[in-house]
Amino acid sequence: MAKTELMSYRITERRRQWIDELAGMLGLDPTKRGDGAQVLDYALKRTIAEERARAAQPAAVAAAGQEEGDDD
Repeated sequence: MAKTELMSYRITERRRQWIDELAGMLGLDPTKRGDGAQVLDYALKRTIAEERARAAQPAAVAAAGQEEGDDD
């Protein structure tokens, strides 16, 4: 097996394990077409929400600092 094929297999296997773990947490069966789609949809929405929260956090901290400075 070529190096790139092996790396691709490892990534695919990790992704499959992650989906299985996530499906287990959600009580879904990733082998069913509908459930697998639900798992991926949930993972995508969760990732987007986490990224938005991370991006908003510095802005919220900066805004809170400006408000505290205005009181003086």
